[in-house]
Amino acid sequence: MKLFKHYNKWFLKIIALLLTLGCISIFFTFRFLFSDELHEQLQFQKKQLLSNNYTFINPANQLPIEGIFSEIVNTKGLETTAETEYYNKEEDEKIPFIESVFYKPYKAQYIKFTIRKSTIELEELLYTLIVTIIFIFILFTAILYYLNRKISANLFAPFFNTIEVIKQNQTFANEPLQLPETKIEEFTLLNRTLNKYDNNMRNDYKKAAQFTDNASHEMQTPIAIISNKIESILGIENIDNNTQKELAEIFETIQQMKQTNDTLLFLSRLESKSFKNEIECNLKQTLISKMEFYRQFGMLHNLDIQLFLITDFKVKMNSDLAKILIDNLLNNAIKHNISDGYIKLNITETTITIENSGLPLNKPALEMFNRFERSNVAIHGSGLGLSIAQEICNLYNLSIEYSESNNIHIIKIFK
Repeated sequence: MKLFKHYNKWFLKIIALLLTLGCISIFFTFRFLFSDELHEQLQFQKKQLLSNNYTFINPANQLPIEGIFSEIVNTKGLETTAETEYYNKEEDEKIPFIESVFYKPYKAQYIKFTIRKSTIELEELLYTLIVTIIFIFILFTAILYYLNRKISANLFAPFFNTIEVIKQNQTFANEPLQLPETKIEEFTLLNRTLNKYDNNMRNDYKKAAQFTDNASHEMQTPIAIISNKIESILGIENIDNNTQKELAEIFETIQQMKQTNDTLLFLSRLESKSFKNEIECNLKQTLISKMEFYRQFGMLHNLDIQLFLITDFKVKMNSDLAKILIDNLLNNAIKHNISDGYIKLNITETTITIENSGLPLNKPALEMFNRFERSNVAIHGSGLGLSIAQEICNLYNLSIEYSESNNIHIIKIFK
C-alpha cells in the first residue's frame, strides 16, 4: 500500500472515530442541559405555587396538554418529577413530557399540583442540532481531507522527484544522480545520503566493470594463440590418434572459454547500456526471419516446432539485441529439449510465450536466470543464455518469467 493511501486510511478512521465520539458526547451533553433547564423551570414554578395562595382547580387529564393542573385530594401522595409519554389519538403518536407532581396543604385536605411540559420541541431541536453538527463535521472532514492531500502532495513532491530520478537512473553506468534541491531539511539530508552512496557504488561498479573488460580483453590474445597452435598441431599428418583426440578436446575447451569470454564482455556492455540506435522492432518479424533456420536445426533433434502468430509485438530497442534475445530463447528451448519433443511459439500484442518439452528442473526455476546456472551439467553451454535474455528485457522494461511443471518449460516475455 502506498504511503499516501495508508496515511489517508488512518486519517479517515481517526476522523470517523472522533466524529462518532463527538456526536455522542454532544448529544448527551445537550440532552442533559435541556433536561436540567426544564427541571429548573419546574422547580421555579413549584416554588411560586407553594408560596402563593393558589386555589384554582384545574384537574389533570391524560391528554397530551402541557400546563399547570390542580385538584383537591384527601391524602398526600408521593411527590415525583419524571419524564413520561402520553398517547395522542389524533396524531397517533406518543408525545414526550416532563411531569412534576407535588402537594400543598389546603384546609383539611391537599391540593395536588401537576406541572406538565412537553419536551418534543426540545427533542426535535436536539436532533436537528446533532444532524447539523454531523453535516458540518462531514463537510469539515471532506475539506480537511482534500486540503491534506494537496498539502501532503506538495510537501512530498521533492521525495517523489527523487524517486523518479532514481528510477530513470537504474544502472551505475549512467550519469551521476542529479537529485532536485529542496528547502525541506529531511529531504535534503536524504538526497545528500543518496548522492554519497551513489558515488561510492558508481566507483565500485566502474572498477569492477573495468576489471572485467581488461581481464576479458587480455584473455582474448592468449586464447587466440592457443587455438591457432592447436590447429597447427592438428594439421600435422604423423600425429597419433590419442594425441589428436586430446588436442581436439583441448581445442573444444578453448573454444568454450572464448565463447564464455565473449559472452561476459557482451553482458558487461549490456549492463553499461552501451547499445544505442534504438528503433521500433517487431519481434514477430524477427522470429519469422529466423524460423527457417531453427526448423532445420530442430529436425536434427526430431523436434516439432509450432508457430502461432496472432499479432505484432513491437518494442523500441536495438535491432541487434532483438535478434540476440530471440536467438538465446530459441537456442535454450532446443538445447534443453528431449528427443521427439516439441516447441510452441505464441505471440500476442503484449506477450511472447515459448513452451517446450524437456527434462525436469533440479532447482527452482527462478535460479535459472543466475549466471552460469544449468539445469543439466551434461548439456554443453555456459549457463549465460537466460541471464543475457533477462538483461536485455530489463534494459527495455520488459518482464520475463520462467516456469516448469510436468516436464513442460514455459518462458514468457510481456510488456
